[in-house]
This record gives sequence, C-alpha cells and structure tokens, in this order.
Amino acid sequence: MALRLTSALFLTLLCAIPRAEAGWIHEVRTASDTLPAVHVLRYEASADVGFTNFADALDAIADARTTTRLDLAVLHERMLEADFQEELLALLRTSAPQAFEDAQRPSGNHDDPALLALRRPFLQAVSDSQMVTGYRAALAKHRLRVADVQLEKLTLDAFEGTPRLRCFLWLTISPV
Repeated sequence: MALRLTSALFLTLLCAIPRAEAGWIHEVRTASDTLPAVHVLRYEASADVGFTNFADALDAIADARTTTRLDLAVLHERMLEADFQEELLALLRTSAPQAFEDAQRPSGNHDDPALLALRRPFLQAVSDSQMVTGYRAALAKHRLRVADVQLEKLTLDAFEGTPRLRCFLWLTISPV
C-alpha cells in the first residue's frame, strides 16, 4: 500500500512539474573576496533544461532585471554537436588548410605544436561561424557584444574516421 501511494505521488509530481526545453541555462557565480560576481549563459546538451535558443535566454535575463548583464557564454557542450563541428571543420579547411592538415597528424595532445598552431585559425573560425554571428545579433539587441572568443585544451581526434574538435570554449561578453 505504501509503495503504491509513493509511486502515485511520484507520478503526480512528475506530471505537475512543467518541463523546460533543452538549451541555455543562466547562472550567477557569486562574488568572492577576490573575484566579482559573474553572469553566465551555459549551453547544456541534456534534455529538459534551460531555453531552446540563445536569444530567448537573453530575453529572459532582461525580463528579470532592468538591465541585461552577461559576462560569459559557455559553449563546451555546443562544441560537440555535429552541425557546429561540420561548420568549424569546413572553415578551417578553407582558411588554414596546412595548419589543419598538420594538426591531424599528432597524437591529439593539446600541447602538441601543430595543435597550438591551429589555435588562432580555430578561434577565428568560431568567431566567423554562423552560430556566433547569430549570437552577436541577439546580443546587440541588449546592447551587448562578443568581446573575445577563448578556449582551453584544443584537441583534434578522429571519431569513426571523421575529425573531431574538442576544447573548453567560451565567449567573453561586454557592454557595447
């Protein structure tokens, strides 16, 4: 009887809780003695969290406050999605074909000189991507801009014979 009641209560709670869409999550990392508070939009690939698109997430931040404050847009998980991978690989093959080819030979260690040489073209490819161009348009509506594209630990490996880029990736956001 108790198990049946617990199960019924659990199912009722599941049905009563509204489900959010996958995508962007707003976080505020509180200030410490040495660092100021940081407002972050983080892309989460898991289902049922955040806002579906970047512009909606920005609008939600703006609706909750009189001004939109955003310091970082974290794209680590967005990096792994096939459409973004394909676009970045195509941009690198066009803009830095030799650096891209050289970077495919090493072991994939992020400190390999060939991968270090690919860093600057990679950052430019991210900046030139359709995704970041769309983010710029959404940010401009809130008097914000992409100040910088930053990464840590860029690697390039092959997944089922296809090159795959991986890194920690984020955009630094600032007021216009």
